[in-house]
Amino acid sequence: MSAETANAPPLGAAVAVLWLVLAVAMLLHFNYDVSGIRFGIPLADPEATGIVPWSNVVIKTIFYVVPLLLCAAALGPTGRAFRNVNFGLTIPYALAHVSHLITTATRIKNRLDIAQVVLLSAVLLISAQLIRLSWRWRKEA
Repeated sequence: MSAETANAPPLGAAVAVLWLVLAVAMLLHFNYDVSGIRFGIPLADPEATGIVPWSNVVIKTIFYVVPLLLCAAALGPTGRAFRNVNFGLTIPYALAHVSHLITTATRIKNRLDIAQVVLLSAVLLISAQLIRLSWRWRKEA
């Protein structure tokens, strides 16, 4: 056992916590987005029809619900198949976070939202850690 892993939590628990942190971060991201209303910043999409598009439901499910399910599943007994799926999902999640960070950092409305950029940068770092630990956890199975 290396000094690095001597005091570390079990990998499954660490992976579960990181999925939970990512879900919370996405909720914070949404909260940051709508908090502008307190300062009189108009938030409605000019093309909004009053109907929530199906794509919005899918995105919320992917970025809020799926990480919570993976978190809960990682805390129970897991086999090689689950660990492979878990690792496989970390890559597209990280790529989505990279893409979203880039679009947020380069989006010029009235102002650049530095708080969002900082939060999404942290999310990207957390995603990288999730990939690293999921890879190690996968190899343990």
